[in-house]
Parts: sequence; C-alpha cells; structure tokens
Amino acid sequence: MSARPSRVESIALIYSQMNTKWSTRRDTNVTTLEMDHNLAILELISWNYCQEEKNARGYMKNQE
Repeated sequence: MSARPSRVESIALIYSQMNTKWSTRRDTNVTTLEMDHNLAILELISWNYCQEEKNARGYMKNQE
C-alpha cells in the first residue's frame, strides 16, 4: 500500500499535468477558459492548504 501524497505533492502533480496538457495541445484550439478553470482549481487547492496550515499552527499554539 503506497503512502498518500501530501497536498503539496498533489498540487505539483496537477500543475505538471496541466502544463503537459497545455504544451502538447498548444497547436490545437485550447480555450483560455479551460486553462482559467484549471488555474482556479489550483488556486483553490492552494488556498485551502494554506488555511489548513494556519489552523494547524493555531491549534498547536493553543495546546502549549
């Protein structure tokens, strides 16, 4: 059973897949809407990760 990737690893994987998709389809009709949608998802994941990190730090401080 493999270990679950961290949020940062997941974000990096999504980003690399998105870039690969973008570069391999550059000569075709890739809509900017598709790219904007993917970037919005990445930003949301990143924002959620940052919020979880802040909450975890706050929780640890309260436990001291």
